[in-house]
Amino acid sequence: EVDRLKTQFLSMASHELRTPLTAVSGFIQVAKRRIQKVTDQTDPNVDWKAETAKASETLELAQRQSRRLARLVDELLDVSRLQLGRVELHLGEMDLVTTLRDTIDRMRLLTSTHQFEFETEATSATVRADADRVDQVFENLIGNAVKYSPSGSRIGVILRRAGDDVHIAITDQGIGIDRDELDRIFNIFYRSPDPRAGHVGGLGLGLYISREIVTRLGGRLWAESAATGGSTFHVSLPLAEHATPTAPATSPAGATRA
Repeated sequence: EVDRLKTQFLSMASHELRTPLTAVSGFIQVAKRRIQKVTDQTDPNVDWKAETAKASETLELAQRQSRRLARLVDELLDVSRLQLGRVELHLGEMDLVTTLRDTIDRMRLLTSTHQFEFETEATSATVRADADRVDQVFENLIGNAVKYSPSGSRIGVILRRAGDDVHIAITDQGIGIDRDELDRIFNIFYRSPDPRAGHVGGLGLGLYISREIVTRLGGRLWAESAATGGSTFHVSLPLAEHATPTAPATSPAGATRA
């Protein structure tokens, strides 16, 4: 089964990496031709300002695709480092209420097709964790909720303090997850066989990486889903005074996210 999943992953990874790479190459060629039209100056009818503006827009598209490519490569590097135990955690106190509000604000800027609601009675929820890595987890979970939910639907984020822990629930109104998949979705190389998820790109490593990070911070990450659709991803992290991360804070070959 692992061999089959690995073969499937390699095929998918080559496709996912080639798509933005091809786009970057194409956009650069288009921008190059437009710049050449301006610098050539053999055609008096060329509007150099308009051509320069179009070239700039094309290069912006290339840059956007290059960032997508970088994210895919980062995921591959994260998986390698996690399996080798070489992920470096820069631990410090951080407020999850502020972190979640910032993440949701960013997602609102990235998509206008979904409604985001954040609910909490806590004014703060301080944990001892790696701020960049925790942000990576919530960006992945909320991003997944957007990808798997229909346009115009609601994505709810609830934060509660529960004893020695802080509990976050991220709920969507998407396609849902079969009961026998609820734990398998966190496996490395795993992609949902549901045909309704076929439009969602990526390498299928985000949930594996997210659970590994949360576990190393002494917390838990799990999922629930209703038969009628919709899913909820739960994150539980110990409050700062009770935190006992399971991974060392430093490592000789650690890495931070680009």
